Amino acid sequence: MDHPCDELIEYAFDAAAARRAPLHVLHTWAMPLAPSGSAVDPEEEKTHGLAAALTPWRNKFHDTQVTERTVHGRAAHHLLMASTKASLLIVGRRIPSGARLGPVAHSVIHHSLCPVAVVAHE
Repeated sequence: MDHPCDELIEYAFDAAAARRAPLHVLHTWAMPLAPSGSAVDPEEEKTHGLAAALTPWRNKFHDTQVTERTVHGRAAHHLLMASTKASLLIVGRRIPSGARLGPVAHSVIHHSLCPVAVVAHE
């Protein structure tokens, strides 16, 4: 993950722990418009980054079962698909973006098949 959001991750772990429910973490990514000269496999890099971002939280919430998945594609699409099997969907909203919701949060709020929590973060 390029910029892990501790507020969002903490909220998700707290919610799962309070419900004694498993936590499914989904991180989506897309290929950059301009190709990079990097020889690093982007999927492997994203998977490693997600695991690293979750490690301190796994240690803090050791009783919470966590599964993580990285997928290539549009975040809203994959989150909506995940909502078909979720009891709560948690998404972030960057505070600097102002009072408006971003396209992902907006789509999820209007089309999710489960309750949605939007967590504001820096």
